[in-house]
Amino acid sequence: MTDSNFPATEPPNIVPECEKVAGFEQKSAVSRHRSALRRVLNLAQQQRRLLFIVCCWVVMLSNTGHCGTLRPSCRLAGHEELIDVAGCDLVAVKVNKCHGYCSSISFLHPVDQGALAMKAECCRMLEVQKVSVNVSCKDGPRTIEIPSALECGCSFCAVDRI
Repeated sequence: MTDSNFPATEPPNIVPECEKVAGFEQKSAVSRHRSALRRVLNLAQQQRRLLFIVCCWVVMLSNTGHCGTLRPSCRLAGHEELIDVAGCDLVAVKVNKCHGYCSSISFLHPVDQGALAMKAECCRMLEVQKVSVNVSCKDGPRTIEIPSALECGCSFCAVDRI
């Protein structure tokens, strides 16, 4: 028996409540697995980038001269320093300074997007001695002490008072 006022339609597709829940759980598990897989792939990609950067860094710092890199060459060098003190004669004295270059590298951080990572070293005096210099001044002789390098090497870049 059908009511003639209503057209015949197929009954709606009613899914039992337990199947809905099971389907939802199944779909959710697939989504979680996909999400976890994406995270693993992203991590693997970041690790490959980091490995590549580290390998490049090792090549640059290995002193082999490959890929156009320069070997660090921080060394002692003789230097004539002019001592110019107001009211005194100008005096030239020979001292040692550090001369050369050291390794530096900068690159985009592989994990922290947009951040710059860097490592730089400067040719610096590692050991210093004071050299006493006698200068003639209008008000009498004076002794001035100036630094002279005993040992040089590549070290972190900074400004030091000697």
